[in-house]
Amino acid sequence: MSYFAHDPDAGPIDYSVDFTSWLSAGDTVSSAVWSSTPTGLTLSSPTLVTPLATTNVDGGTLGEVYRLTCRATSVDGVVDDRSIILRCVQL
Repeated sequence: MSYFAHDPDAGPIDYSVDFTSWLSAGDTVSSAVWSSTPTGLTLSSPTLVTPLATTNVDGGTLGEVYRLTCRATSVDGVVDDRSIILRCVQL
């Protein structure tokens, strides 16, 4: 799990998860779905260039801590969740 300071006033910022270490030989990520808890972030423009999944994050509330989760499914049908923790601070 990765931890980042996120400035909610800085505009949209890309965050990525690399699934290389999770994939078995010859397997690739076929889909990646992003979510955040609690609500309050705007997630947009998700991209998948296997093994890297990326989403664009905007907004948030100062002082709040958010968990971004990316759920990846591989071509072999294996599912894995990876999370990024964002603490909203003025940078």
